[in-house]
Amino acid sequence: MLKMVHWNLIAGCVLAAGTLLAQESEKAAATSNDRQGSVQSGVQSLVDKLVAGMNLSDSEGLSRIAVLPFETTSEGEQEVNLGKMSAALLSSRLAAKPGIMQVERGRLNDILSEVKRSEKGQVSKKSAVSVGKLVGANNVILGTLSPSGAEYLLTARIVDSETGRIVSMADHSFSKQGMVALSEDLVELKSPEGAAARSAVLPGWGQWYNGQSTKGVTIATVFLGLAVSAATTAALASGNASKYQENRAETVQYRQEANDQYQTVNQLLYGMAGVWAIGVVDAYLFGDYSTIIDVSDFEESEIDE
Repeated sequence: MLKMVHWNLIAGCVLAAGTLLAQESEKAAATSNDRQGSVQSGVQSLVDKLVAGMNLSDSEGLSRIAVLPFETTSEGEQEVNLGKMSAALLSSRLAAKPGIMQVERGRLNDILSEVKRSEKGQVSKKSAVSVGKLVGANNVILGTLSPSGAEYLLTARIVDSETGRIVSMADHSFSKQGMVALSEDLVELKSPEGAAARSAVLPGWGQWYNGQSTKGVTIATVFLGLAVSAATTAALASGNASKYQENRAETVQYRQEANDQYQTVNQLLYGMAGVWAIGVVDAYLFGDYSTIIDVSDFEESEIDE
């Protein structure tokens, strides 16, 4: 009876710990999602303001736009990545706007590389406008990301490629925590193979890697619960087997108990193997990689004002 109470206590503790961990991870994930959602909605607002000041200037009713790499006022690696991410996010949001066609990124980078070589690594505002002409863009978008206390200020402007006149200009402040949280998800190149490998090492890790923290905690908790149950039952079986081996009349009954408990251990081990396999397959097949933005195309470039 005491051993059964002991087993129930362990199982209850594991379940309670898993529940608390799941609740905390849900809160953390919700906070991170709120911050990331705020950044994306802010970028959308910035794009809306920019486009509102534009005029469709192409005879076909399209405005061809070239999004140039955003300048960062800090030389830190984190800010450089955030500048690239901001340009990538703005570009992806801009692509959804009707009447706008963006210049192919590879072609734009080739022209920018030539300009950077001729101007010793810096691209002047005048040259940036010339880049727009060379790639056949009606307008170019220039942007600057600057730290300001607990926030980043993103300023973007649309410049006419023919006249050099600023057609539209807008800015938006973003939480630093939100920008960094979003950058960690969008800039990191995640893969199904990476998720599966992590789940193979530790059940639930792959789901956490995929951003599915609740599912990851659930899988980890079930696996841990089965492991604790198997270890506890194995210890009880070993104790009963030892009693049976005393070869006394009153200990004969422990043989069947030990056999039943060893059988239960085997079943629990099969359950652990099943949870492990489900975790690996789930991590590989059901990771959401649709929000990942490849920022490698947005090469760092200094725009000299």
